[in-house]
Amino acid sequence: MTELLAGKQRAMVLWVEPNVGIRLRQLREQRGLSLRELAEKCGLSAFRIPAAVPPDF
Repeated sequence: MTELLAGKQRAMVLWVEPNVGIRLRQLREQRGLSLRELAEKCGLSAFRIPAAVPPDF
């Protein structure tokens, strides 16, 4: 249940913060990765992208 709630909270932050999508696109372009590859590099599923990418990534 906690994981589901956390996923909903993240989705809400993505909706409120449009800059997150821009940052994800920038990271993908800089590293030449697909969204799935970027998610795997962060230890996530491509369907559960976090609201923010760690600054030291």
